[in-house]
Amino acid sequence: MIPVKASSWQEDRPGFFEVDTVAHCGTSMHGSFAYTLHMVDVATGWTEQWALWERGQRGVVTGMKQIEADLPFPLQGIDSDNGSEFMNWHFLRLFTNRPNPVQFTRGRPQHANDSAHIEQKNWCIVRQFLGYDRFDNPAVIEPLLALYRGPLRLMINVFHPSARQIEKMRIGEKIRRWHDPPKTPLKRILDSPYLGDEEKHRIREQYADLDPFDLMRQIRVLISKIQACARCSDPNCSAHQ
Repeated sequence: MIPVKASSWQEDRPGFFEVDTVAHCGTSMHGSFAYTLHMVDVATGWTEQWALWERGQRGVVTGMKQIEADLPFPLQGIDSDNGSEFMNWHFLRLFTNRPNPVQFTRGRPQHANDSAHIEQKNWCIVRQFLGYDRFDNPAVIEPLLALYRGPLRLMINVFHPSARQIEKMRIGEKIRRWHDPPKTPLKRILDSPYLGDEEKHRIREQYADLDPFDLMRQIRVLISKIQACARCSDPNCSAHQ
């Protein structure tokens, strides 16, 4: 019922996302701990994150609904791995039980390259900012959400440029890659021919007047609170307040 993704996506059109979860488990998968629900738009590099306590079906669906509501453009397609947090009726119904269904596909088992875009963003965003520590205190979810839905989301999407691979060719024993000029996800959205002038004006106004230095200050403060909560064993820890 959830097909393996073929080459049917319009990868130059905003709205087609790869999705994954990142475990904040330290060196052990035993017990309960926090996860990050992470999405990246293939065309623009726009990323979204959500904090989860464990990765139950309802929590993942709730996070997906909130993320979709905040997207600057319509959701067109979702591609996931074969994890149980995605391969379930709740997640399937979220995209099919609507007037305009969202295309929902999955990668091949044991083929991480099928989700190369999100795997790369897992490292350069989630791991680079939060590392590999274990977050096994439920109190960590609140500051994680504050980070993800606030300054980190804005910093990455508005101020962090990245290059996109536009061509790959094998020349002898080597593979040569060509990339386009680096652009921020916001700039790629505003350059897209698939969005109208009114949509672009709304998006431009929504993210105007942001200060990257102030956003980085907020990010550092929230990461310090997250780390303090992670070190505390009290589930009612007040370190994040």
